[in-house]
Amino acid sequence: MKKNFKFIALFIVSVLLITGCGKGENSSNSKVNLSAPDGVKAETFYSIDNSNLIVKITNESSSDINALYVVADYPGDNNLITTDSMVVQNIKANSTTFASLLLPIDNDFNSYVPDSFDLTVLDNGEYLEGIEDTSMYADKVKASYDVEDNTIYFSLTNDSGKILGGVDAVIVYYKDGKPIATDSVNSLNVGDSYQVERDVIYTGDFDDPKYIDYDNIEVYITSINDDYVESIPEEGDGSLLPDDGIIIDEDDEGDIEEDFDEEDEEE
Repeated sequence: MKKNFKFIALFIVSVLLITGCGKGENSSNSKVNLSAPDGVKAETFYSIDNSNLIVKITNESSSDINALYVVADYPGDNNLITTDSMVVQNIKANSTTFASLLLPIDNDFNSYVPDSFDLTVLDNGEYLEGIEDTSMYADKVKASYDVEDNTIYFSLTNDSGKILGGVDAVIVYYKDGKPIATDSVNSLNVGDSYQVERDVIYTGDFDDPKYIDYDNIEVYITSINDDYVESIPEEGDGSLLPDDGIIIDEDDEGDIEEDFDEEDEEE
């Protein structure tokens, strides 16, 4: 069921990216029924096109938090999306991060801000089972960006000495001190550096984009996945890193070729 929901959500997001989304005016009068652990402050904002719920999460305690599960449940039975969730990791004491969730989408593929909804932030439970502690990488992976001609040049630097399976980040746009839009960046197999270009968020047609009006951008790393963790070869150590990420020592290449030759001869 979870896989089916993810597929439907990805399909809907793809349609929205192609056709546009949102209707009506951005509402700040929604009633949010919030539940969060002690020491965790959650504030809600809405993207300017009413497509995303932006949750600003502040760890006001003196202890680091390994992971939080953030889930929004929206009322109504006729919506294509009635819930969305996200896990954020490595929230240091007295620090801030962001979760970006889809707002409800009706049968006409319009997203909207509901009059009321439930927002739950959990620091334990089944949805956090199996989430590994990757705090050892949190200070070693940094995100940065430059903006030029409405193109964001997003970069990651990884000083952990490991190839990390995935690093997720969120680009947050601000206007008048408030978050007004987000863009998620999902990076796979992150070596010592990673770069990607993103367009500044816009509405309208691709050929005639209307870029959003913003004052500032901030980037936050929301999770680190270490299920890959191959060592990054030091420069000049004689190792090769093929596209599949398997590290092969050049000294062993001859043995590999000999094994293939023997198999061919047997055939």
